[in-house]
Amino acid sequence: MPTVLRIGPYRFHFYAFGIPGMTTLVLEQEPRAARIETQNNRLVVYLTDGRALSVPLEWYPRLAFATPEERANYKLFREGYAIYWPDLDEDLHVPGLLAGRRSMESQRSLNQWKEAMLQRRQDPNPEPWGEVLPADPSDSGSFED
Repeated sequence: MPTVLRIGPYRFHFYAFGIPGMTTLVLEQEPRAARIETQNNRLVVYLTDGRALSVPLEWYPRLAFATPEERANYKLFREGYAIYWPDLDEDLHVPGLLAGRRSMESQRSLNQWKEAMLQRRQDPNPEPWGEVLPADPSDSGSFED
C-alpha cells in the first residue's frame, strides 16, 4: 500500500519495497517545459503547470559557454519533456533538471567541444553537428545474419 502525498493537483505515491529507507516516487503528471530563458547566469525553465525551475548555468558547461543567441535557439521535444539546443548539440530532460542532475560530460569531451564551437562560430555556414555518412547500398537495413 503506497503512502500518498497530495499537493495541489498532484498526488505523489511512495512505495517501500522491503529495503529500509528506500522509497520510489511516482508522479501522476510528468513535468513538461513550456518555455525557457536564462537570467543572471541561471537557466529558468517554466513548466506547463505554472511552476518555474531555476538552476545554475555552471551545472551545464555547454550552456554556460554559449552565447545568448545560441542559448535562445532551443527546441522542446516530446511535448516539453526534453529541451534541445541544436547550435550546442546539448539536450536536457525536465525530470533530470527537477532531480538536480548536473552535466556528466568529461572535461576532455568538453574541451574538444569548445574547440569545435570556436571553429563553428568563425564559419558563416556551419554544418549540422555530427558526421553525415552516405547510405551504403549494400546495407539491407536488416539485423539478421
